[in-house]
Amino acid sequence: MELQNQNKEKIIHAFEELTLFLIQDAMHSSVTTIDPDTIREIRENVVLITAHL
Repeated sequence: MELQNQNKEKIIHAFEELTLFLIQDAMHSSVTTIDPDTIREIRENVVLITAHL
């Protein structure tokens, strides 16, 4: 069970890193602002995905 929790944490962290990368990439493109609702939605989706692991 502990290993499963560690794996979930690793996956959540990886999604967070990916999200930050995508946001930073978008900031350097034509997108000037990131909608906080978008970030919240991504985070909720990560939680939903990891809940099924």
